[in-house]
Amino acid sequence: MSERRGPGRPSRAEAGLSPKVLAALELRAGGCTWAEAARATDIKPQNLKRWRELPEAQEWLERRIRENLEQANAKLVDAAPAVADRLLLIALSPEVKPYAAVNACEAVFKIIQSGVIEAEQRIQLQKIRQQLAELESGGPVIDV
Repeated sequence: MSERRGPGRPSRAEAGLSPKVLAALELRAGGCTWAEAARATDIKPQNLKRWRELPEAQEWLERRIRENLEQANAKLVDAAPAVADRLLLIALSPEVKPYAAVNACEAVFKIIQSGVIEAEQRIQLQKIRQQLAELESGGPVIDV
């Protein structure tokens, strides 16, 4: 996108991302729609659309979304022990309605099953890596 924006004005790509555009991208990365981000930063939606087409804007937005997801995942991991305790309390409490207890019990078993599957996959992946290392070093590989 190398079009000039007016006489003597640099193109969007040459100008770089302005603070207003970065603020709009930040809002979008945080979950706002494009229209909401444009409205909140006082940018015309059609102008924001042109800005977001720049590779620099796309890369910035993708990086911020990844960072937001990593932060959210870290929060969930940190809270996992407390959530597991609460889930077990619900599943085992005689005061909890049966339908809620059943849902909690199902969730516990799904989590356990997922953990077992992941552990098996890690073992298989480790074996594959060992076989690959042996292949690369010229050693014998016996797969049964």
